[in-house]
Amino acid sequence: NNHFNIDNTGDHLSMQCGKAVNVVKLKMRHKVEGRELSICAMNTHMSYKHETSSRMKAISEAMASTDRLGCDAAVFVGDFNSRLHCEPDPKDVLERHSGDYCRSTPL
Repeated sequence: NNHFNIDNTGDHLSMQCGKAVNVVKLKMRHKVEGRELSICAMNTHMSYKHETSSRMKAISEAMASTDRLGCDAAVFVGDFNSRLHCEPDPKDVLERHSGDYCRSTPL
């Protein structure tokens, strides 16, 4: 199968929907040289609700799926819901200079 979805919605009690990675494998051939290349195109909308570690796990699993499909390259786009994380140490340069732009979120 050259296309599938990875459901990251959560358990059956979750109020979220559409939190998935859509994967499709495409084959391309150079017009002149005839060389072939397979590309995995992926699109996602990650959950803002869960901790960063759950998004990183979902990203890692999606990238591993491209290896199982035998893709030569991957393009992964979407709303990863990434956000700035602050270090707990007040001497940290990022926290000292970021003012209102830096907020603590669970790792």
